Amino acid sequence: MNKVYLLLACVSVSISTMATDCVFDKVSAIQAQQANVLVYLTKNGVGSFWKNIGTYDEKHLVSYQSLAQQSHATGSQVVLRFPDGYDCYKTDYSTVPFVFRLQ
Repeated sequence: MNKVYLLLACVSVSISTMATDCVFDKVSAIQAQQANVLVYLTKNGVGSFWKNIGTYDEKHLVSYQSLAQQSHATGSQVVLRFPDGYDCYKTDYSTVPFVFRLQ
C-alpha cells in the first residue's frame, strides 16, 4: 500500500513540474465568438495578449469564463497553466490552458 502512495506522489510531482504558469495582472476584455471564447490579458510592463479559454462544447468553459468575468470586474490577477515551455507573452488563439486560477 505504501508503494502505491509513493507512486502517486511521484506522478503528481512530475505532472506539476511539466507545466508553465502564466501570471497576468488582469483580464482586460472577454470576447465570445461563434466557436470559442477569448480573453485579453494584460501583464504590466510586458503587454497584452489574446488567449483562447475554450470552445462551447468543453465542460470547463463556464468555470473559466466565470473566473475571467470576476477578474475583469475586480481587476484581480489570474494565472493560466499551460504545457511546459509555453510562451506566455504572445497571442495564441489555439492552445487552451488546463488551469485558470483567480489570484
